[in-house]
Amino acid sequence: MPKAINYKANSVIYFSSDVSDRVFLLKSGNIAITYIDIETDAQVTDYVKTGEFFGVKSVLGNYPREESAMVLTDSVVYAFTGPEFETFAAGNPRIILQMIKIFSKQLRKVHSQLQSLTKERSGDGADASTELSNDDGLFSVAQAFFNSKHYTACVDVCKRYVSLHRNGKHLNEIKRFLIDSQGNEGLEFGAADHEKEATVVDTPSVSRRQDIEMEDAKVAFSAARSAEERGDFESAYQKYQELTSSSDEEIAGASTVGAGRCLFKSGDFVEAIQFLTGAITQNPRSPNIGEMLLYVGLCYEKSGKSDKALAFYTKAESIVGDSPLGGKIAARIQAIRGGNNA
Repeated sequence: MPKAINYKANSVIYFSSDVSDRVFLLKSGNIAITYIDIETDAQVTDYVKTGEFFGVKSVLGNYPREESAMVLTDSVVYAFTGPEFETFAAGNPRIILQMIKIFSKQLRKVHSQLQSLTKERSGDGADASTELSNDDGLFSVAQAFFNSKHYTACVDVCKRYVSLHRNGKHLNEIKRFLIDSQGNEGLEFGAADHEKEATVVDTPSVSRRQDIEMEDAKVAFSAARSAEERGDFESAYQKYQELTSSSDEEIAGASTVGAGRCLFKSGDFVEAIQFLTGAITQNPRSPNIGEMLLYVGLCYEKSGKSDKALAFYTKAESIVGDSPLGGKIAARIQAIRGGNNA
C-alpha cells in the first residue's frame, strides 16, 4: 500500500540524477519540478497539481531522475513503489490514458527541440539563419549594449551569460566585453567626448584578460574569507554572492558554499536552506554538492528538525564518501541517531 508522507516547506523530495523506485502522488500542498531545457540550457520550472503523479518516467524506465522535486509549502504526498504503481495503474485505465497523453506530448516537445538543435549545428534551413539560440541571443544583447556604450547594462548581461553558459561559444568575447565595460562604468553613453578619450588604454590579449579576471576573483574570494573569519557574516555573504557567477568554476562553487555557510552562521536558517537547495537544483553535478547538503542538514538540525537533517546528511554522505568532510557528516548522523536511541 502507498504511504502518506509529510514534507515541510523548502525540503527536497529528490534531486536530478538520483536513482529511486518511488512514484509520487500529490495529495495537498505545492510541489515544483525543475529541470534543464535541452535546447536553451535554461532552468525550467513546472508545478504539480493536486492529484497528479510525478517521478513516473524514471521509475518505469529504470533510469536516474532527470528533474528535481522541491517542496514549496507544507505538503502531503503518497509514495508508491514501482510495482505498487503498476498494480494501481492497471486497475485504473484512465490513469494509463493520461500517462500516454503526457508522455506523447513530452516526446513531441523533445523531438522538436532536437530538430531545432540539429538545424542550428548544421546550418541548414531558414530557421537556422533567422532564429537565435539562448547563447547567441544573450551575446547579441551584450554586444549591442557594449557598442552603444551602455556599459552598466552590458556588465549585467555578460554576468548572466557567464552564469548560464560557462562553456559558451562566445565566452571569450563576453569576457572582453565584461572587462572593458567594468573599466568604463560611469562613462556611459552621453558623457563628454574628452572624458571618453581620457580612458583609452591598450587592450590586453584574451589570455591576459582571463588571467586578470581569475586573479581578481581570487583576491575577492580572499576578502570574503577574511570577512567571514572576523565574524562579519553579512559583508562576507555579499562578497561571496557576487562571486557565485564567476567564470572560475572552482571559485564560483566555493563562493556558493561560503554564502550558504554565512547565512547559517548568521542564524538565517530558512534563507540558507532556500539559497542552497536552489543552488543544488541549478547545478546538480557541482563538485560542492556534498558540502551544500551538509549545511542544509545543519540548518534543519539547528531548527529542531532532526528527521529532515538526517535525510540530507545521509544524501551528503553517499556523495562525499570516505573523506574529511565525510567524517564530519558521519559524526552528525551518529549524533542524531544516538540522541534518538537515548
